[in-house]
Amino acid sequence: MSGQKNRRTALLLQPGLGYMDSLRSAPSMPLGLLHASSMTTDSFRIIIFDQRTSRDWRRDLANTINKENPFAIGATMFIGPPTANALSMLGFASNISNAHRFVGGVLPSIAPETCFNDEEKRIESVICGEGESSLDAFLERVSARESLEGVPGVYFVRGGVVVKNPLPPLIDLDSAPEIPYALVRPEKYVPAYGGRKTFYIETSRGCPFKCGYCYNSVFNRGAWRAQSPQRVRERLIRAKDEFGANSVYFVDDNFFADKQRGLEIASMLMDLRMEWQLQGVDIQSVKKMTSEDLALLKKSGLVRISIGVESGSDRVRRFLGKSFSNSDVYASISKLKEFGFIVFCSFMCDIPTETVSELRESVTMALNATRLHSNLRVSPFYRHVPSPGTRIYQASVEAGRPAPETIADWGSISFDWDENAKDDKSYGVPYQRLHMATLFCDHKSREYSSSAAFRFLAALYRPIARFRLKKMFFGLMPEAVVFERFLKRRSASSTR
Repeated sequence: MSGQKNRRTALLLQPGLGYMDSLRSAPSMPLGLLHASSMTTDSFRIIIFDQRTSRDWRRDLANTINKENPFAIGATMFIGPPTANALSMLGFASNISNAHRFVGGVLPSIAPETCFNDEEKRIESVICGEGESSLDAFLERVSARESLEGVPGVYFVRGGVVVKNPLPPLIDLDSAPEIPYALVRPEKYVPAYGGRKTFYIETSRGCPFKCGYCYNSVFNRGAWRAQSPQRVRERLIRAKDEFGANSVYFVDDNFFADKQRGLEIASMLMDLRMEWQLQGVDIQSVKKMTSEDLALLKKSGLVRISIGVESGSDRVRRFLGKSFSNSDVYASISKLKEFGFIVFCSFMCDIPTETVSELRESVTMALNATRLHSNLRVSPFYRHVPSPGTRIYQASVEAGRPAPETIADWGSISFDWDENAKDDKSYGVPYQRLHMATLFCDHKSREYSSSAAFRFLAALYRPIARFRLKKMFFGLMPEAVVFERFLKRRSASSTR
């Protein structure tokens, strides 16, 4: 165990996210931990340890703990590899430190009680909801060795029973302090997209739509909140002047939930001469865009728009709570094509009630869309994992799909590619092979990967990937073994 703990130092852990970490030129900014820390840095010394930037995380984490002697060690979690990696770090930390161990983030917030169902007892408490609201009070109690009773959003165990403190109100984003970039080295967190280093930023949270599968209905309580355009302008100016950002990636869940606000920010970006990209845009917002709106977005420097298609089946989308049709999808793509935007369409598979023929509809739509627009990119088909508290989660349980019971169960789930995960052959093909084929069916490797060799091999493999998708033929797939070995080799020095 480490020596005397520093009563005012807390260590926050950012886990590896999955195989894409090994393909990007740099990791994305640990925004969740930075936002959570924004109301605590005056009270406590916060240290962020990022597994993704360490070549030997065990050695580096041990050195950090032994040097800093934190009184509390926390980790952020999301379903799948981030949870497995966070558990590995917490378990390792428990062997060399008796600091209080806690978790937060989306998964602990929507499935808090499973965090305490862990044979290794790696988690002592959970912060549910937005970390800004509770972290400071939580650390004050832990530092003083006082009860966590009454700390908003905090779950803990007392006498073998989970005590659940009520959630705090959602925060006002416009009055929230700027995130403490000084806790990290921002220059390490500018992954290249299309050859340009890109600065990640969040200016709104949640979504007003009620999709039956989305964690937002639980985590953000179905609400959409945003910073004012003026506040966003201040943050953009800082990103440009202080960090040299000339390309910005908005990770907002639904950027155009307020169209006028979005267009006003676009005008600001044009004045600042900053290139930008959007992670979250819904089809309904695209439908409402006029040609004048899109012309403004193009002139402002918008390069890429990501839209959530999710399925090529009208029935499946209705089941998910999506209100648009196949014709709306194709019309939106055509509309965006006129202005030369790169359009990134997300798809899911392994959706409850989805049939083989409906999966084929999704694959067909993905291939047709790439023919319709040469700058269209298809997300790798991600396996749908129901979020607790949503309508689709309940439907999944009622359909007989086993619900994760432990936090380790949540960590063993894979949305994409994990050689440790079992293939799901509910479609007659392993979903990982479907994921691999859709990863290489277009030109997205040119924009994402920092490896010239990877981009070259991806271009060679692209016709084969498209053939496999067109025929839905995933047998005799030696390239899957090659890809798996490649990923192992790339990630050997990070989260292994």
